Amino acid sequence: MPIFLKVNPATSIITNSRFSTSGMTSETPLRPPTTSATFTGAPTVAVKRVVYAIEREILEAQVRVDTYRASGPGGQHVNKTNSAIRLTHLPSGVVVIAQDSSSQFRNKDIAFERLTEKLKKLNHVPKKRLATKPSRASQERRIDEKKTRAVVKTTRSKKMRVDE
Repeated sequence: MPIFLKVNPATSIITNSRFSTSGMTSETPLRPPTTSATFTGAPTVAVKRVVYAIEREILEAQVRVDTYRASGPGGQHVNKTNSAIRLTHLPSGVVVIAQDSSSQFRNKDIAFERLTEKLKKLNHVPKKRLATKPSRASQERRIDEKKTRAVVKTTRSKKMRVDE
């Protein structure tokens, strides 16, 4: 059963024919969508860059700090103390580990330094690259190289014809 819509030519308003009482409208049938239709249009998505704070006071509020036992050489002392630090920056998901020193406080400082370095890399916006025009000398060199290459290729084809 086709569905009819009423189009008001003066205002371009489409109404359902069952509920309209106006006599000055034209009826156009609404076709059901076909399953074989291919939609090739891509939606435009705007991506907003997030700038992460790199100040120590702000980072301490945004970071989850985990302490655990360090692995590696060091003997019994390493196995008893929780000196390794894992920092997880919650807004970005960056994880940093420090187990270089036997002191938990030194490891914490090292981990925060590493975290700020990683966040600086994430915050870095590369400069937009501008297309540059090649110089006249480089254009001439390129054309000369093409000409010499063409000569080599034509001499190859001539040798092959002579051999046959």
